Parts: sequence; structure tokens; C-alpha cells
Amino acid sequence: MKDKLFNFLGNKILVSVLCCLPILLYFIVINKYAINIPYHDDYLAILDFLTNYKVATGLEKLGLLFQQHNEHRIFSSRVIYVIYLELFKTINFRDIILIGNIQLVISYLILFHFTKKAMPIGWGLPVIIFSLCVFDLTSCNNTVWAMAAVQNFGIVMLFLLSLFFYDSEKKYAIFFAILFQIIAIYSSGNGFVAGACLVLYTILKREKRQIIISSLVFVVFFSLYFLRYKFGVGITDSGSRRIVWNFFHFLSAHITVGRRNYYDYIVIFLSIVVLGLYLISLPFNKKLQISKEKIPLFVVGVFSVITMALISVGRWVGVVSGKYMIYPNIFTAVVIVFFLIKFKHDKQIRVYRATFAILFILCFFRNFDFGVKGCAGIRNKVIRHDTLYYDPKDEKAIEAASCKAGIYCIEKESINIKAIN
Repeated sequence: MKDKLFNFLGNKILVSVLCCLPILLYFIVINKYAINIPYHDDYLAILDFLTNYKVATGLEKLGLLFQQHNEHRIFSSRVIYVIYLELFKTINFRDIILIGNIQLVISYLILFHFTKKAMPIGWGLPVIIFSLCVFDLTSCNNTVWAMAAVQNFGIVMLFLLSLFFYDSEKKYAIFFAILFQIIAIYSSGNGFVAGACLVLYTILKREKRQIIISSLVFVVFFSLYFLRYKFGVGITDSGSRRIVWNFFHFLSAHITVGRRNYYDYIVIFLSIVVLGLYLISLPFNKKLQISKEKIPLFVVGVFSVITMALISVGRWVGVVSGKYMIYPNIFTAVVIVFFLIKFKHDKQIRVYRATFAILFILCFFRNFDFGVKGCAGIRNKVIRHDTLYYDPKDEKAIEAASCKAGIYCIEKESINIKAIN
């Protein structure tokens, strides 16, 4: 009895350590490369917004929180900026970057919970794989970019929080599920996908009360999303011939991103393999029913796939951007979890588990090196002010206005950074 208890606790501690290692390495990189200087959309989304918010009154402040940014509404991001400014009086971009990435930790904890629920026996390797995927540095564009980290990791966290509370059996949970579903819809361009997938969850769960509530929330607030909405802003046209091609690049991106020596047909082949694993591992029985324990992870996979499809249509920039790598990373982990569940009684299961363990460890460290170089490149561009996304005159005007308002002075920060370097 004592030996079994010792082995259980020992395995649990080992799994916990292995899950924490990618998180530790991830935040070491953030601490090294994140700096207190705005980058790209930080000028409009944070500095310009806060400057206008500070002088606005009453309903004007509320309107600014819901105001469109490109094709998005970024309500939750703006709430974070406002709360931070109210607490600390000035903006520090390093802190905002840290807040954005902490959302990723919350997301992982929820995915950890869903994985243990779907796979109560043998969950150690799957939760380690999720850690390796979620804290993969191919997301380097988000990792050290304040606005991108808060928005892109924020929508994932809000979706998972709402899903977590819809999945809870506690009576008060429905109120938090509704709250986070509403906020998610208004927090990014794929917020409506999050809202719709939450409805899908309640349908698969066959909970009539939740189906009615989640559907009403989605219909009402998705409709309000387009009130005074400007269509076409921030959207790129991929062209119908490229959409499928782009989508297939996304499916295998966790393995292939950054590997420029890979020919397109190899990328497509690996994407077909990933898609094939997903299809043969879908957690449905012959009657197309799915157990309640597996529904959350299935919906997470659907959310990731639909988001990748949308980006392939209207946000493709020739490569899989690090801003959106969180979706193929999470999707890949979901595929492996369902594969291990599907074939848990197969004679070759140990071979499968060993193969996946080696593959994802190798991918993590290869992607880690790629991501560190990406973070270093972004940091160097920011220091050189080689980040002009808008008209330089507009950026300087935004900087001057935010400094005058006491929100942030880029000149002082630039001097401090140069002194350190």
C-alpha cells in the first residue's frame, strides 16, 4: 500500500515538474526580451485609446471601450488597460506583456482540467504535451508584444473560462459562463466563433436550459457586435484559390512553422497526416454520441479549427503568423489526446506514447530556438524604432499626446533602454 502511494505521489510530482518546465522557460524569455516601448498596434490600441479615454466623460468612456479596432472589438483588452492605468497612473508595456501572457497560464490550467477529465487514467503525458504546445515560442509575436498578447491570448482564456463554467455542475456557474461568453464575443475578431462554439457545447451536452441561455446570449450580443460596425477594415483578401492551401499550412504549423527548407507539398502531406489523426480519433461512437467528459476538449478543437479557417480567408500574410500560432498548437495537442484515448487499449500504445513524447520534446526545443530568435528580433526592432506600422507623424503625435497626459513618455524609456544596452 505504501509503495503504491509512493509511486503515485512520485509520478504526480514528476508530471507537475515536467509541466512547469516549459512555463518557466517561456517566462524567462519574456523577462529577457520584453521592453517598455510600444510596438505596432500598441500606439493606437493602447496609447491613443488611453489618451482619449482619460479626457472622455460618462457614456463616451463606455463607447471607447467598445470602439472598433481594425475588424475587431477589443473590449476585454481595453478594460485591462484602463484598470492598469487607474491603479498605477502610467503605462508600463513590460507589465502589460506579462499580464497578456499570464492569461496563457490560466488557459493551460483549464486545458489541464479538461484533459484529466477526458482521460482519468494515463493523463500524465497528455497534460505534458499540452504544456509543450501552449507555451511553445512559435507564438513569439504575441510573447513580447503587449497589445497582441492581451488580445490574442485573452480571447482563448475567455472562451475557456466560459466553457469551464458551462461544464461546471455548480448552480452559480451559469452566471459566470454567460458573463465570459458575452465578454469573449466582444474581445476579438473570432469572438463570435467562441460564442458559437459555446452553444455547440451545450447542444452536445444536451442540457436544454443551457442551450436556450447560450443561444440567446450568442444571438443577441453577436447582433449587437455589428452595431455601427465598419466592414472590410483590417481584412486581407487571400483569394479563393489560396484559402484551402493556407488552411492546410495552419494544420501542421506546430511542426513545420519556420522550416523554410520544407517544400509546400511536404507541409501539405504533414497537414493531411494531422487531419487524418484527428478524424480517426474523433470521440464519437457509432451512434454519433460523445461522452460528457470529452465534449469540452472536442469543442476546443472545433474552436481552433474554425479560427484557423477564418484567418486563412481574411488574415493571411503569406506565412503562418506567430500571432495565431496558439491555435494550431492547441489543436495539435487536442488531436494527440484524442488519439491516445481512442487507442488506449491497442497493443502498440506504449510505442505511440513514446513516439509522441519524443516528437513533442524535439519540436518544443526546436521551436524554442526559433522563438528566441524571433523575440530577440522584435526587441531589436523596437529599440531601433524600426516598427513603423502607421504614418511616422501619427506615431509621434500619439507619443506626444500620451506623454502630455502623463500616461507614457517614450523618449525617457528609449534613453533607459539604450543605457542598459
